[in-house]
Amino acid sequence: MSPSRWLSKPFRVLHSLPALWLILLAVLPLCACGNKASEASPNRLTVFAAASCTDWIEDLPQSGPLRLQFGPSSGLARQIADGAPADIFITAHKRWIDHLEEAGKVEGQPISFANNSLVCIALKSTTFEGDSPSSLGNLVDALKVDDRIAIADESVPAGDYTRQALKVAGQFKALAPFFVGQDDARSTLRAVSQGQAKVGFVYASDVRGESHRVLFPLDESSHDAIQYWACVISGREANGQAEAFLKGLLSAPTRELLGRHGFKAEPFDDLPAGDPEQEKPAYLGVQLPATFHAFSEGSIWRTPIPSDVSLDENSDQMMGYLAKVLTQELKYKTAAPVPAYKDWADPIHVIDFDRSPKRSVFNLSGKFHDSVDPEGTGVLKNVPLPEGIWPESMGDGHMILVDPKKRLAWEFSKFSLQSDGNAVASTAALWDLDGPGYLPPFSGKVWYRSGCNGAGIALIGGIVTYAEMQRGEIQHALNVAIPTVRKKLNRKDRHKLELLSPPAARTDGWGIGPMFIPEGARLQLDPDLDLASLGLNDHSLIVARALQTYGMYVMDNARGLTIHFQNLDDRSGEAWKEFHDLDLSKLTVDHFRVLDTGTNTKR
Repeated sequence: MSPSRWLSKPFRVLHSLPALWLILLAVLPLCACGNKASEASPNRLTVFAAASCTDWIEDLPQSGPLRLQFGPSSGLARQIADGAPADIFITAHKRWIDHLEEAGKVEGQPISFANNSLVCIALKSTTFEGDSPSSLGNLVDALKVDDRIAIADESVPAGDYTRQALKVAGQFKALAPFFVGQDDARSTLRAVSQGQAKVGFVYASDVRGESHRVLFPLDESSHDAIQYWACVISGREANGQAEAFLKGLLSAPTRELLGRHGFKAEPFDDLPAGDPEQEKPAYLGVQLPATFHAFSEGSIWRTPIPSDVSLDENSDQMMGYLAKVLTQELKYKTAAPVPAYKDWADPIHVIDFDRSPKRSVFNLSGKFHDSVDPEGTGVLKNVPLPEGIWPESMGDGHMILVDPKKRLAWEFSKFSLQSDGNAVASTAALWDLDGPGYLPPFSGKVWYRSGCNGAGIALIGGIVTYAEMQRGEIQHALNVAIPTVRKKLNRKDRHKLELLSPPAARTDGWGIGPMFIPEGARLQLDPDLDLASLGLNDHSLIVARALQTYGMYVMDNARGLTIHFQNLDDRSGEAWKEFHDLDLSKLTVDHFRVLDTGTNTKR
C-alpha cells in the first residue's frame, strides 16, 4: 500500500490521556496548549484504534496530544504493516496483533485491557408485527422480506464474532439473505440510525443515547471472547511515550472510564491509585511466555526417549490393529495422526492468581480426586476464575488455567460457569509445574477421578502450544487420543483394569486383548525414519521431530488418532491459520512403535 492511501483519510487530533499518566509522562516534553501547538509537537502520539473505541478514547481527560485514526481493525493493521506511521495499535481481536507481529511491527508485549459483548438493536421507534423479537429465532419470524439487517463485514472483528454466534445458534442461513454489510461496528450502528437497516448487530458499548434499544443480547458462549488488545509499534521515536500509554490502559481511572462506556473493565478497587505497575489484569490471555515449560526437566514429559529403549512385545500387533480400525471402521483415508487445534483442543488461559477473583468449583456428581478434595466435600475453594476464561465447547469441556509465575496449573473437565459466579466440573486437578506431572496409579479413594482425561495424567504436559510452533521446536512428549484403548488383557480378568504406570493413574479403556493399547503407553515415531524423504513442510517437521525425540502418551479415547493442540479460539481454528498447512498424513502408524509398557498395574 502506498503512503498516499493511508494518508488519504484525515487524522483526528485529541489532547487526551488519563490524569494518572501525567506522572508516567512527566519526563516527556508534552504540549497541551491548544490545537496549533499540539499539531506541531514532535511528541504527539499517533494511535490507530478500532472504530468501537471512538467514544472512550475521545472522552479521556485532557493531558497530552494524541493523533487518532479510527477504523476497522483489519484495515488499520494492514495500513500499519504497509508503513502507516502509528505509535499505538488498538484492536478488538488478537489476530490483528498477530498479523503485525508477523510483519515485525510490534515492540514489547501486547496487552489485553477490556472485553465487550454483542447485542441486536433497533431504533426505539421501530415496530414489529406482534411482539418485538427477544431472540434470534424470534427475529427470523419478525422480519419481512424487504427488511434489512446491518452487520459488520466478515473481515473485521465485529462481523466475525457475530457470524460465529449466528452459526452456533443455527440461524445464520435464515438471516443471511437480510444482511447489509458494513465497514465496521460504528458503520453498522449508523446504518440502523439512518434507517438503512431495521436491526443491527453491534457491540454493547456502541448502544449510547436514547435513540436505540437492545432487542436481545447474543450468547457470549457462542463466539470467541471479545477482547481489546493494544501494542506499541516498533521503530518509532515516541516508543517510550507509547509504552507509558499502554500502562495507562490498565490504570484504575481508565478502566472506570471503559466501564462507563459499556465495556467490561472494572477497576481494581483494592489497589493503590496511581501505581500502574500494581494495576495489572488478572486475565492475561491465551499466549504462554515463549520460554514456558511445563514440569521439571527430568520429568517423563521433557526427557528424550533413549536410543536403546525396549519395545512392547505386542507393538506390531497394536499398530496393525490401530491402522485397521482407523481405515476400515472409522473410514479415514490414511492411518495417521490428526492435529486437533479446533475440535477437542484444550484452551490454556494465562492468569495472575493473586489478582484473580477466587470462586468455588462444585463437582457434578459428588467428589473430586483426593489430591484436590481431601475431605471429600465435592467443593474446590479459592479457585482463580478471572473474567474472560472459557472451556472448550465439545463434550470434554476441558479448561486449563496457568499462572507462569507461581508455576501452577488448574485443569478441569466439563467445566461450566454458573450465574452466581461459581462453577461446576466433573474432574479437577492442580499441578505443580515443577513436579513430575502425574499421579501414582489408582492413588486415593476417588482414584477414578484423578486428572482430567481418561489416563488421569496432566493435560498441560503434552499439549502443543502456539508459542512452541512459532518458536519452531517442541521440547516435550505430546498427548494423543486413540480409538483402541485397552481395558484388560483377557476376559478372565473381569474386574481388573490395566494401564502403564507411570504416567497413567487410571483408564477408561474398553478393548480386551493384546492388540489394544494401554492408556499411558508411549508411542514413538521411528527415530530412523528419514523425515526429509517424506516431503514434509516446515510446520509439519516441527511435530514430526518431537514425535521422534519425545514421542506421545496415550491419554484418552477418541474416534481418531488425535494429537492435542492448544485451543486459541474455540472451534474456529482461525487463530491457527498461520499453521493451516500442518499435515501429518504421511506419518502413518506403520512408522510408529509402542515402547515397553513395563508392568501393568491392576486393580
